[in-house]
Amino acid sequence: MKKILSFIVIALNVFAFYSCNDSIDPYADYKQEFVLNCILNGDSSFQVATLSSTYRGSSLNPYTNTTDPAVAGALIRVWWQDSVAIFRDSTIARFDSSHYTTPYKFYYVKNFIPRAGINYEIEAQLQDGQKVGATLQPPSDIQFETSANDTLLPMEDQKHVNVRWKNFGDNTVYISRIVIYYYMENTGKKRYEKYVPQSYTEYNGGYLAVEPEPGLETACTVDYTTVNRAMTEIAGDDFQKSKYQIISAFVEVYALSEQFSHYYASTHRMGADYSVVLDEPDLSNVQGGLGIFGMYLKKRFFIRIDDNYIKSFGYTPVLKSN
Repeated sequence: MKKILSFIVIALNVFAFYSCNDSIDPYADYKQEFVLNCILNGDSSFQVATLSSTYRGSSLNPYTNTTDPAVAGALIRVWWQDSVAIFRDSTIARFDSSHYTTPYKFYYVKNFIPRAGINYEIEAQLQDGQKVGATLQPPSDIQFETSANDTLLPMEDQKHVNVRWKNFGDNTVYISRIVIYYYMENTGKKRYEKYVPQSYTEYNGGYLAVEPEPGLETACTVDYTTVNRAMTEIAGDDFQKSKYQIISAFVEVYALSEQFSHYYASTHRMGADYSVVLDEPDLSNVQGGLGIFGMYLKKRFFIRIDDNYIKSFGYTPVLKSN
């Protein structure tokens, strides 16, 4: 649930202080807005939403406000076709209590798995009757080009791992990455994951991982130099390599709805660590208020790892590669 809430926590903080940053004069006439955030997860039956109110801080620093702007007691519903899901409100211990000390308020619904090809509508009705809402079109389903994809790692005479999926031309933003699953001796059947970065860059005598960038490309391509280094990092300096039992690899692909894609495109800036942004875009697609109503889908493509390749690192293979 922490992964589900992480985006919403960030978005809530951005929108909650929005009214203090939407004009040159931060102390202009203040108008209260309600902020609804909900990102439907196509890989889960547990969906989360948050509802909060904008506020006017006593200074340009939003952390001077210590009153949690979250709103409880509202009726939040999502409609699709002839069905409706009704969210319940709840609380959970706050991940970081340096700003607010009260429990984190959120809304949830169980047994609801959003699908590709179905439009969704959300509405939040406050106790005083005010309403905010939004609609979304889901991203296209992820359909792998099975016959053209690598099914074994490594593939003979190839320099890259390559997995592709169909391009429906709808400007969906994708995020893809390779993940290697493994066990360790004496830990039962607890499964560990090693994520392979897009590449590595040399820095200060070592290597820094370069994470995959979201984009329109309908392929995951990673060179074997990167995969080899990621495999080496599984054990690191541990000399007992054989206790690392390599299972297999998967390519994970996330497809984002148009609304969620716009959020990613406007906030995920390459090389922004030393830049100053003066034209922060309006990220909201909620009518009658602010916020983001979006959706993402996730699918995985299985890649078997060759036994001899696993043994070359000193590890133990779990599955037979032939």
